[in-house]
Amino acid sequence: MRIIEQLSDHIREEICDATDYAREALDLKEENKGVADLYIRLASEELMHMELLHNKVTEVIEDWKKKTGEEPPAHMQARYDILHKIYMGDANKARLMIQLYKEAK
Repeated sequence: MRIIEQLSDHIREEICDATDYAREALDLKEENKGVADLYIRLASEELMHMELLHNKVTEVIEDWKKKTGEEPPAHMQARYDILHKIYMGDANKARLMIQLYKEAK
């Protein structure tokens, strides 16, 4: 089930990138709104990528269960469960930063 690990790693990368872009957008909003707007758009796109990857890892887990009639190996499921909580919290922080940017006048 290496695929769960790979997808989880990519999810983390997308969230980190979204957070970085959103932070930079907030920092640059007054100085260079054009660049800041680009960064906020990129942050939103990174979160869309994250959602696609998240949907796929969920699908992989469900397909494994259907195919084998078993749960994924315990260590892989535990990795997914722990990272899922962390990543969804981090994704929500990135979403909040994007919202703050859009609501700021």
